[in-house]
Amino acid sequence: MTTGAEGPRPRGRRPGSPETREHILAVAWEVFLRDGFSAVSLRAVARAAECDPALIHYYFSSKEQLFFEAMHVPINADRVIDYVTSPGLPGMGRRLFAFLTAVYESPYGDRLVSTLTGDARTRTLLTRVIGERIRQVAEELLPAGRARRGQAMAQAETIIAGYITARCLLRSEHTAALSRDEAVVVYGDLLQDAIDQAAPPRAAAARPAGQTPSSPAL
Repeated sequence: MTTGAEGPRPRGRRPGSPETREHILAVAWEVFLRDGFSAVSLRAVARAAECDPALIHYYFSSKEQLFFEAMHVPINADRVIDYVTSPGLPGMGRRLFAFLTAVYESPYGDRLVSTLTGDARTRTLLTRVIGERIRQVAEELLPAGRARRGQAMAQAETIIAGYITARCLLRSEHTAALSRDEAVVVYGDLLQDAIDQAAPPRAAAARPAGQTPSSPAL
């Protein structure tokens, strides 16, 4: 005879469900903030989320994808890097800026701005991980000495930060008045100047005047 009272719910690993993915993201956010990107493994996230590690791999193709989505930046980093770098150094500035404008104009552009201007811990970790990935790519593509490469990256960071500040935070009417193609040319060519400073002499090719790259898939 049953009493009608339910016993305690069995403990164990969470099964796959729509809620499981959101739970994994929420737990991953806490784990990344606590331990830092490098120290976190997918198995560690699975343990903290009380789910099977296979579910992590089912929902997320890599630790980077899990990290960016947990930080509310659902970007496929490998695909973006391939879009920006695979055609080579000429035109890279415009492709990089085309990516930035695509992010800003995407459905999660405002959410990214909020992330970068909100919680300090999230902003610090996000910029550190992005900065490390950019540094790795720069070392592969720009064989100039460390000092020249560092100067080029500092200049590029200043250009990007200036655009984000003017467009997203100050809401500058002059910056907002630029069309997408105009912004890609103006700021992309400034970025190209920075890239060319650390590029091999033969790689700094003439710019494709009047051409702007198509928006990348994020």
